[in-house]
Amino acid sequence: DELNLIRNMIAIKQSDYDDLEKLESSIFNNLFGNIYSNEKEWETKKLVDVAKFRNGKAHEQVVSENGKYILITSKAISTDMTSIRRTNEQLSPLYKNDIVMVMSDLPNGKALAKCLLIEANDKYSLNQRICAFSDYELNPFFLTYQLNRNMYFLSFDDGNGQTNLRKSDILDCPIVIPPISLQNEFAIKYKNILEMKNRIQNDLVELEKMIDEKINTYFK
Repeated sequence: DELNLIRNMIAIKQSDYDDLEKLESSIFNNLFGNIYSNEKEWETKKLVDVAKFRNGKAHEQVVSENGKYILITSKAISTDMTSIRRTNEQLSPLYKNDIVMVMSDLPNGKALAKCLLIEANDKYSLNQRICAFSDYELNPFFLTYQLNRNMYFLSFDDGNGQTNLRKSDILDCPIVIPPISLQNEFAIKYKNILEMKNRIQNDLVELEKMIDEKINTYFK
């Protein structure tokens, strides 16, 4: 029936998405090796010496359904911006090439240390428990990929209580710094994959909506 057809399409799209994530990882590892053991012996620095850090602010009182600004929350980042809230008050402005990261998550959660690269000015505001990195000299796509769900950050999750990454711990994260030419090479390939992933994400959202509509029709 139609529902099964849509579910099969979702499974295929999800499989394509997973394959693209594996491809990303393969490209990164081929260029830079294992960054945790630093087998290629790149220069390393601590994050505190690479980028500026700032915290977001609480927006709960100023959330507005049709607000001008997209609120960068844990849910927005963890759903790749498919589930968002808005605000008319930009209490914590974000700027192009800021990298945002989730600082707090439930035990064994999938959002902790998930990162997102901000692609435009005057469009986003940063919520509490999310941090932003700016003023760095590395390729934005390369640094975002290296920070995203970095094993250093995930090691703070003991699987019991909620994990809250502290600023001092975050800024202690080791960062590998390969030549900018290699960073740029990775960024070109990564951007292409990101575009394909975003298209798949949008398709998945539409397919899920179709399922909801079909189910609602059955129960009317």
